[in-house]
Amino acid sequence: MDWKPKALSLRYNAELIVAHRAVSTIVLTGIFCTAMFEGFNSLIPIYVREVLDEDPANSVYIFAPAAIGYMIGAIGGPALIKWLGERKLIIASVALMAAGSILLGSIEAVDTFFARFSPLRLLEPIFDANLSEAVLAAGVISIPINLGSTAASQSVQVYINRHVPVSRQGGVFGLQSVQQNGFNLAAVFLLGVFATFLGPQYIFFIAPFVVAAIVLLMTRFSLRHLTGERAKFGAGVDFLKGDPDEDDAAM
Repeated sequence: MDWKPKALSLRYNAELIVAHRAVSTIVLTGIFCTAMFEGFNSLIPIYVREVLDEDPANSVYIFAPAAIGYMIGAIGGPALIKWLGERKLIIASVALMAAGSILLGSIEAVDTFFARFSPLRLLEPIFDANLSEAVLAAGVISIPINLGSTAASQSVQVYINRHVPVSRQGGVFGLQSVQQNGFNLAAVFLLGVFATFLGPQYIFFIAPFVVAAIVLLMTRFSLRHLTGERAKFGAGVDFLKGDPDEDDAAM
């Protein structure tokens, strides 16, 4: 696949998405998770300062428990893929990341419950620190977000390795990378704009819906390019559900 001159073409990407539904749906779902994660990371310092009332320089310590999610996803990813399959695992990843983001957006309502499970409590007597319940809860909530991001990335790569011919995998990964970077830029920009007007706390609450809208717009554009008619968002949602029957002949 001569992907370099085509990667930035919206029309070519639209044709590829519609022509290879089995692969494109899981790639787009994985891109949703990646865009969510990048948006999450870009807003963390502001969230720490404005919502948690802490020094943004301490973000790496406040969200240190997120490493637990990464370790679970990195080590347990193969077993999870074998158990659930790539499609079900990536759907579970989307659910974990969306739930985590919404919980961060409503931290004041859930901090008391989640704070009791925070591993940061073990460090309080060592460093003679007295962390707020919101800080403790935010660290715990970041665990499923990181787990979802790690599992989604593995699911996409394994799916492409399994279902795309080796001779075409380089082109598919190249297109995926370009699409992913484009979606990341759009997500970070839009989330930043919304955060400016709504505040960093509420943007976490609506972030899954903002990023999902970006992915659905691309899907809608693809369907419209194929049919020449204005596609509804419902059609885009149905398309992203994928068709498992196509898995054996993805490309």
